[in-house]
Amino acid sequence: MEIKVYKEVELEDYVKDYEHNFWSGAYDRLRSLDEHNKLDKFIDYLIANADLDCNEIKDVEFNDYIWFDCDDIIQKLENEDNEEEDEEED
Repeated sequence: MEIKVYKEVELEDYVKDYEHNFWSGAYDRLRSLDEHNKLDKFIDYLIANADLDCNEIKDVEFNDYIWFDCDDIIQKLENEDNEEEDEEED
């Protein structure tokens, strides 16, 4: 017998618990963000800008989104950091 289990989770809590909720490349990317103290900023970006229908996303789809679309998001975060550094230098 097969059943489908759906659960409602807070996006921030789900991503912060990446060790249990993600695998392969998505896990590696989130771990790297965490090691570089960018995980919170990444989560904020996801909440504000992600093109996701988070009301009905499967864990595999979300994992793949993090894995394959994370480079673009990280680049945007790095650009924002560089702009902030440039403003501080002025």
